[in-house]
Amino acid sequence: MRIFLVLAVLVALIGGGGYWYWTTTPQFAVQQAKDAVKKHDLKTFEKYVDLKTVSSEMADDLLKKPVIAMLGEGIFGHIIAATFTGLFKPQFTRQVEDDLRHYVEFGNWGEAQSPLGGVDSKLGVHKHKFKEITGVSTEGSIGQVTVVLENESEANKQLLVIFMMRKVDNHWQIISVKNFPEIIGKLVELKIQDGQQNDMKSSDMPAAPSGRERI
Repeated sequence: MRIFLVLAVLVALIGGGGYWYWTTTPQFAVQQAKDAVKKHDLKTFEKYVDLKTVSSEMADDLLKKPVIAMLGEGIFGHIIAATFTGLFKPQFTRQVEDDLRHYVEFGNWGEAQSPLGGVDSKLGVHKHKFKEITGVSTEGSIGQVTVVLENESEANKQLLVIFMMRKVDNHWQIISVKNFPEIIGKLVELKIQDGQQNDMKSSDMPAAPSGRERI
């Protein structure tokens, strides 16, 4: 009887230790952030995502000339031109941060003309959902997690997202989306493909009969 009791205690300790280790991994942090978005749990989201750093990095990427060229200046309006002078960069960064907070809390961007709301309304970012983690690497207190997002209606349309991570105490935080400009480029590419496919479908449809033709 004692042997069984000792074995049971050992199994419990090993199992508990295994779970504790899992909570200290970068992939656990990404999973927690994903679940927090689903549950609209801003407090948990902010534990595993450094919102200020992520927002600042995203704002920098959105204001790069190649990204603006892909998106079109109309998405951000007058803020884009002003930001190049450095006058409104802090304001733009705060708007990106507000967008992220609002999305986590309410599941939408609040305003279509907000920075991330504008990108989403044009490129349909929200149509891509978390599929799986495909890669994890760490070096000291810095890590990287690669995630695949899948289009909810077309599984062959996937996005590769690379999160940069930083270890804080006994857990990890997302600090940036390393390939954010490339993601924008891929979304633009998919948008163009959709437009071409729609054009092909339209050209395949029989022409509507004119009023002079007999039916």
